[in-house]
Amino acid sequence: EAILAYNGVSLEPDQVLLGAGSTGCLIAVADALTGPGRAVVTDWPIYKIFLNRVEQNGGRVIRVPQTPGRTIDYTGILDALAENPDARLVHLNVINNPVGTPMDRETFDPFAREVFARFPEVVILADDSDREYADPEVQAKLPRIAEYVAAGENVIHVQTFSHIFGLTGLRIGYAFVPSHLVSPLRSRAIFGAVSLPSAAAAHASLLDADAQIARASAYNAEGRNFLYDAFAARGLSAIPSQGAYLLVDVERDSTVVFLSMMARRVLIRDAKEWGFSRMIRVNPGLPEENERFLAALDRVLSQRSSCLTLPEFLDTVEGKRAFVAARRLFPGFTLW
Repeated sequence: EAILAYNGVSLEPDQVLLGAGSTGCLIAVADALTGPGRAVVTDWPIYKIFLNRVEQNGGRVIRVPQTPGRTIDYTGILDALAENPDARLVHLNVINNPVGTPMDRETFDPFAREVFARFPEVVILADDSDREYADPEVQAKLPRIAEYVAAGENVIHVQTFSHIFGLTGLRIGYAFVPSHLVSPLRSRAIFGAVSLPSAAAAHASLLDADAQIARASAYNAEGRNFLYDAFAARGLSAIPSQGAYLLVDVERDSTVVFLSMMARRVLIRDAKEWGFSRMIRVNPGLPEENERFLAALDRVLSQRSSCLTLPEFLDTVEGKRAFVAARRLFPGFTLW
């Protein structure tokens, strides 16, 4: 009830699927709706956890690159659906992860109506995990994905408590699903994935949602602006973002910088997995965390080894130490 009230929609209780973070919901969708002989059309780049599961299940992923303005290429997605009759699902982020560009109702709504009319068997899966981080004027223009589900359309809306509410370690998220997909998705969801403490924390967060969102979004906006200015002062360019993260061009092999930062126990994301060979993804934090990140980045970029190619870097003593440090932080860590 609290989740439905927060989203301002009316659904049957069984249409609200809880999962271990939004990841748990995305995996349930992949397991229920994808597999051999079924394709997924996705905006690209995009957060990969869902696509990885699709491919593990034997499904095919069709990536549609973003426009030069880093927005969703809706025409390209419609063309891909028309050219691939085995496509059964479209995967989108309301605010793209990792790029941070937002959807707009004026372009998404006509696209959704065309999908419903031309491809009635296709499900639109929209991950809405970062809506609350967007500036107010941007939020006002975002599509209301939950309302599509409430209207009975072939849409799945996914959200998480990990981001704006800060409950990452407690692993709780949810999905709103059409009534005809309740049974297949629930049959694939992990039973008991959400603990009672996680549910209690999520409920408490919703009771205090306005205050928590105001506080967390303000920290994020301040951190984002601080980092934009810091990058500009260092001659580095960052992509404007409305999400909880931003991409910055470090003008070096991104994996070399990633490993060097890991060796200093500063965790960032190597954007090479999305095709950005010189970019890292950074989540703004508290002021002291942002300062620590910049101090480590300055140290890394000032070293001659940061200008090496990845094979050259891994052949140095520092590179070997950085790789070992990464393996200590994340056992089983491998390079892309």
